[in-house]
Amino acid sequence: MGPNEGILCIAHSKDVDGIGCHAIAHRYATLKGIPIEHRFVGYMALCETFQEAAGGSWGEVIVADLGYNAGLEGCLDALRVLGDKTKVRWFDHHDWSGKGAVLQLPIEFHLRPEVCASEALAGALLPGDGVAEKVAAMARHHDFREEDAGAWRLYEVISSGYDKLRLVEALAEGVFWSEELEDCYRGYQRVKEEGYRYLEARTRLYKVGPYTCLLGFSRDELSSTLAASRLLEGGTDLVLCLWASGKVSLRRNNPSIDLRALAELFGGGGREEAAGGYLGHRVAEERYLEAFGEAAERLAKGLK
Repeated sequence: MGPNEGILCIAHSKDVDGIGCHAIAHRYATLKGIPIEHRFVGYMALCETFQEAAGGSWGEVIVADLGYNAGLEGCLDALRVLGDKTKVRWFDHHDWSGKGAVLQLPIEFHLRPEVCASEALAGALLPGDGVAEKVAAMARHHDFREEDAGAWRLYEVISSGYDKLRLVEALAEGVFWSEELEDCYRGYQRVKEEGYRYLEARTRLYKVGPYTCLLGFSRDELSSTLAASRLLEGGTDLVLCLWASGKVSLRRNNPSIDLRALAELFGGGGREEAAGGYLGHRVAEERYLEAFGEAAERLAKGLK
């Protein structure tokens, strides 16, 4: 690939919407005969990824399914350099209100909270393309918690650790399920159940302000959605799940709680009903109760 050629796609790595964005960008590039590279990222590695991109040469950079979080303030310079020298389009559906410093960068933002990022990307890159529309529909169904068995099975394949680029290439070709994916899905069911048992043995109930909160410590084999959804079955107002990496996932049963605001206490973001961030340090298994106490103290500040 020569200078200023090709597309770099930077999108979320953990859910159907993020992978769907990668697949739609991949299909677009393939149909146009444009080389494409993918960076599957989470929020912890986002600034590092933008710094790397700013040092490269691309015809276009597509960023998708990545909302504002406090860490972006630390890489404004890299984003400015990147936007000054190449076309950058950022597709997202999270709330960006009050994030002026980032929104003033030389980046073309497509912020549409009424659709998922894959829908916005498909509409911009491949309007009327049946495969892109199918990928976007599955992403929407999962992201908005709508009924779609195929979308939820695909999410579990992603959670299993299945090769993300291989999955993206298959989806981009219109392959939405296969014997290989079925085998992966079935194998993951055993892993998932073991993960649930581990999580349930490491949960504690806290009273945080006027609310009940169930805190859990999970293995990496369970994704944020799977682990937090399991905790929600306890019926508490709020749940917080922790991982050894320090990752935090927040979900709610009580619609009066704004999780997006709570996530800011952990340097993160998200939506009112689903958000996350990071504790700021790793959590050793034998010290997860200490981490629970730390997390509960932070939550108390936002739930007065």
